[in-house]
Amino acid sequence: MALKAKYTSDDQIPAGLEDYYTEQDGEYVLAVDGMVDKNVVSEFRQNNINLQKQLAGLEKQMGAVDVDEYKALKAQQQKVADQELIDAGKVDELVNTRVERMQSQFEQNMNQLQSKLEETTQAADKYRANYDTLIVERTLADAAAKAGVRSEAIPDVLNRARAVWHKAEDDSLVAVRGDQPVYGKNGSTPISIDEWYEGLSDEAPHLFKASEGSGALGGRGSASRRVSVYDTDALSDNLESIASGKVSVTN
Repeated sequence: MALKAKYTSDDQIPAGLEDYYTEQDGEYVLAVDGMVDKNVVSEFRQNNINLQKQLAGLEKQMGAVDVDEYKALKAQQQKVADQELIDAGKVDELVNTRVERMQSQFEQNMNQLQSKLEETTQAADKYRANYDTLIVERTLADAAAKAGVRSEAIPDVLNRARAVWHKAEDDSLVAVRGDQPVYGKNGSTPISIDEWYEGLSDEAPHLFKASEGSGALGGRGSASRRVSVYDTDALSDNLESIASGKVSVTN
């Protein structure tokens, strides 16, 4: 069962994961750093689109006013026949003043709108990044429970996974080291989350529940042929096998 961001009651929380939910306004919310509701991201994205449209409309509107007024003033200047006004330079002064005032107002409006657009874009990018983090951590947490990770080890496992797994544009998860994809055992296809957890169980078996049979991942029992130095129960159960070399101890 997939982990949910919210539960309406504590008895709906999967066993062993109660510590990762906090009560907020009568609901139990997954305690993920930076988690943001998807609706908030959509709202910021729509605001960003609306501001871009407003900016384009303002550029068109102000640009049209600027050109039309300037042409009208220039035409008026050319029609002025009063030599006295021309000699006094009042027409040129009038034209220049109005053009400068219009240009100043246009630039001020453009700067204000551009500033608001940049603020909204930055906020939308922040919430989008938080949403991406939520998708990654929820997917990895679900896979961790399926793979048999100890509930108390999930934060450690997620910390390791964040350095490898990232969300693609289609919301799928891809494993990357640096700028290179991580491939599975066959060397030709990208590694799956299940295969990654299988490899992690070899590297750090103490993070996984003790194995109950040949099909389980992890540390306890001769089926796995290895036990973790941190798993005292498994060490106790396999003392003879460890002494004979049938079971190895890993850290």
